[in-house]
Amino acid sequence: MQTTQLLGFRPGRHEGKVTGLAAYGNKAVCEKEYRRLIRYERDSFKVVNTVSKSHKIYKEIMKHNREDIAASLQYVFEETITRFIKAQMERYNKKNVEQT
Repeated sequence: MQTTQLLGFRPGRHEGKVTGLAAYGNKAVCEKEYRRLIRYERDSFKVVNTVSKSHKIYKEIMKHNREDIAASLQYVFEETITRFIKAQMERYNKKNVEQT
């Protein structure tokens, strides 16, 4: 299940609303749970995609308010992507990143 849907919004259409909510939340509240769902280690992404495991984690996440859920997701996702980009820059000996 996507966090967008979990928060009552339409996936593929209302992700901006989740981003907007994140500005009002505490990123530390659900950080641990989101790190159990997605992380980057040893040159690969680890994503929990089994229903039984993710259901248990989302059940814990839903105990918190929407703003904190959104802030935690955004923080963990941005930090994970940043780690990936830094690792790739080091791997390919690059000093700058260009977005096209």
